[in-house]
Amino acid sequence: MKRFSFVAALFLTCAFALFAEDKITLVRPLDKAVVSPLRAIQQVVLRLPMEQVEAFWQDSRLLDQLPMDKNGSMPTGVAFRFSFDGDRDKVKFQVCLGDNPELTDARILANASRNFNLQNLEPGKTYYWKIQSLSRADNSLTAESAVHSFTVEDCGWRVMYVPDMWNVRDLGGKQVMNGLRIPYGRVYRSGGLNNNSNDGGKTPGKCVLTEEGQKIVRNVMKLRCEVDLRSDVETAKMAESPAGPAVKYIHAAVGAYANYLYSEKGMVAYRDMLRNFADPENYPLIFHCIAGADRTGTTAFLLEALVGCSRDDIRLDYVLTSFHDIRRFNRVDELLAGLEKYGEAEEPLQYKAERFLLACGLAKEEILAIQRNILGTDAFPVSPVLK
Repeated sequence: MKRFSFVAALFLTCAFALFAEDKITLVRPLDKAVVSPLRAIQQVVLRLPMEQVEAFWQDSRLLDQLPMDKNGSMPTGVAFRFSFDGDRDKVKFQVCLGDNPELTDARILANASRNFNLQNLEPGKTYYWKIQSLSRADNSLTAESAVHSFTVEDCGWRVMYVPDMWNVRDLGGKQVMNGLRIPYGRVYRSGGLNNNSNDGGKTPGKCVLTEEGQKIVRNVMKLRCEVDLRSDVETAKMAESPAGPAVKYIHAAVGAYANYLYSEKGMVAYRDMLRNFADPENYPLIFHCIAGADRTGTTAFLLEALVGCSRDDIRLDYVLTSFHDIRRFNRVDELLAGLEKYGEAEEPLQYKAERFLLACGLAKEEILAIQRNILGTDAFPVSPVLK
């Protein structure tokens, strides 16, 4: 009797295993969760009050903990995990990701592992997702999970992932004039898309964009223009963007920081360079030097001041480069102090930036065009300076 019971139990167990349906369970993100694609240390810094951020940057022991390398300036992406009950050797998995619960026109990501990260999702957007298992033998559907949703946190800062590039950030998300925000996906700042020339300016440096990076530039960032701030020696007089001929390449060499920017030479160079931002056909665009720190930081300072970003946001954007290479507040504070000379203390920083660019030689129409292009709209009040 005992033997019969054992054999029967074994038979039933085998039969259950043979005929049981595969099952997929979504683990994370939790359904309806708000998730961040940023590294933990990036999240911490962006959540601190400004006085605590300044204290952090004054403490060398804390700064030493920052991941100062190419990968340190990248986000980790949104982490996904699911479990599978069934014979994993007989199936493969794919992700269906979309912006509606029915997942119509969903993006299909093949050959997914049970733990993976997705990069460059849009801040503030709600996504829907499910996992499907497909038979390796005939590609038929063997199981699919329930549909879950999550929302990407919109903290006003977007750090981009582009393999083998460093210090890539979207200028979008910041509050500006009249309650507007800079839209995401209009203007990017970064390190070089290729290395500097290593033979004294005879031949351009090697492109750093991988095949995946090229796809991100084309399909996610949708770049139409690259503004390269490096010198002739660094670029070797390049004629084409490393991102390919579909991206317009503009070489506009400038220097960095207050001593240069507010000099006669610097004002002419920045006037000529910024004229490229007045052309709506150049957007979305990316501007960069080699590290995306000094010349890029000075340019970002001017653009952000011009559209009405707060001093705190301008200063924070500058020091966020420290995730790649340490930059301290004193340099951007010198830039801000130089701009103060172009207006009264109580006036908005935007007005002072407008007066400075008028002094550089930009026309009112050009300044308005830059503001319009960065904000993606002309529905903003024209300042008294430009009326």
